[in-house]
Amino acid sequence: MQKIIVSGGKPLVGSIRASGSKNAILPLIFASLLVKGQILLHNVPRIGDVDVALEIICRLGARVSRRGDRLLIDATDLAYASPPAELVSKIRASTYLMGATLARFGIAEQGIFGGCNFSSRPIDFHIKAAEALGAKTVGNKLIAEKLLGAKIHLPKPSVGATINAAIMAAGACGETEITGFAKEP
Repeated sequence: MQKIIVSGGKPLVGSIRASGSKNAILPLIFASLLVKGQILLHNVPRIGDVDVALEIICRLGARVSRRGDRLLIDATDLAYASPPAELVSKIRASTYLMGATLARFGIAEQGIFGGCNFSSRPIDFHIKAAEALGAKTVGNKLIAEKLLGAKIHLPKPSVGATINAAIMAAGACGETEITGFAKEP
């Protein structure tokens, strides 16, 4: 369907079931890696980006089970491995893998993240957030023996950097304050 034409003068009647949001579910899929156990997500859309995200976390050892719009993720036996470049280059949301693996394993690779190429999309705010929590950049990796709560200031609102900062803060010891954040997450 390319368009809907509504002729005025009559109220619309009926109901629809809204599908889940890609931009809401993808951060949750990657944040699930922080949990050494199972989580259940509801209203998960069946779309390509979700399939790619699930394939990425499965390659790291997560077990995934889908039933209808429900998704069970078990990251109990997760082990750190270099994320598959051919998959992380497909979706921009794979940047959240950086925050999740850094928080859980103390290491994250700064890969070639994919997604829409509508403008320059650097990850410098993501890296600065990681460094504020105690990570160090070594080559193309972020390394942290332990993430510690800190004040993170984002110079301008960034949805992705805000989400990554929150993921890393969730895995850090202590309290984290984020300022300059994007409101969408």
